[in-house]
Amino acid sequence: EEFDMTMNLNSSTLAKTPGFEISDPESISGYMSSAFRPNKSIINRNNAVVDFRHNSLKFGSTTINLVRYGIEALVDAPPTGEIFLAMFTLSGAARIDQGDSQFTALPGSFCVLNPNRRLRIDLSSDFEQLTVRICGDAVRRSLRQLTHREMNQPLEFTPHAYPLTEQAASFGRLINTICDDSLH
Repeated sequence: EEFDMTMNLNSSTLAKTPGFEISDPESISGYMSSAFRPNKSIINRNNAVVDFRHNSLKFGSTTINLVRYGIEALVDAPPTGEIFLAMFTLSGAARIDQGDSQFTALPGSFCVLNPNRRLRIDLSSDFEQLTVRICGDAVRRSLRQLTHREMNQPLEFTPHAYPLTEQAASFGRLINTICDDSLH
């Protein structure tokens, strides 16, 4: 069964949290580096009007983030070690390059961005994402509980955008529930 992730920056429960908005393209890289992982956000047009918005919900070392750039952009990020980004594409498209793997994330898809690889993302002007930022320790702890084995090697997820079905749909419903419950 496919899960309909119809959340957007204007109507979701998460959008009711205090948001951060930027209209200056030069400020985006610094802000996003502190919110997600070190990166350079590049706006390809001079004198472009930016409609950047970020809403987030923090619990423990994990954050749920709703992000819109509002303009075509390129995000270039070096490897970070142990910060996993689980990304749901809500609208628009993102062309993702993680070195030896390239794929496109379209609305209704889910992917995990690997922290041990360089990341380049080309975002369409209408791209919106819901991204869960998870520290590697939390991922390893969860995997240890599921498999009863230590995960000592670097963790890598298959670089692919998956439709929101089966486990991805369950994760999407969990995220929606956390957002709804946290604000009621």
